[in-house]
Amino acid sequence: MKSALNEKLKVLKQKGHFLTSSRLIILEYLLSTKSHPTADEIYLKLKSKLPSLSKATVYNTLKLFSETGIVREIKVEKGKNRFEARTDPHVHFICIKCHRVHDIEKQIAKIPKTVEEHKVMFGDIFLYGICSSCRKEGSS
Repeated sequence: MKSALNEKLKVLKQKGHFLTSSRLIILEYLLSTKSHPTADEIYLKLKSKLPSLSKATVYNTLKLFSETGIVREIKVEKGKNRFEARTDPHVHFICIKCHRVHDIEKQIAKIPKTVEEHKVMFGDIFLYGICSSCRKEGSS
């Protein structure tokens, strides 16, 4: 995690952005979780660790992180964007019952470099279904 943190901080610095305590704590949290939290979830989780943290700061920080490419914004639910520190191409599985987002490690598709003469920069693949936890709950 430390090398990933240093790389992301280096990108921020190269793009002329300062490191603040709120930026650092938000980035560390995103690097430490695989839960793909919303901005509100991040705020609620970190408010006790940094009492001066405001919702506006969380939203603005996430916007900055997304724009600089050190964090990905995942638009899976209308009005509830989720965030993750993982920026490499990968597949997401979204549970239609609990709405949790899971990273799928197995490569199930290859994103092409071009499509009909268009240059592809990045892409998202989302799979929807019922996660293993919800399936277990349903069978008991």
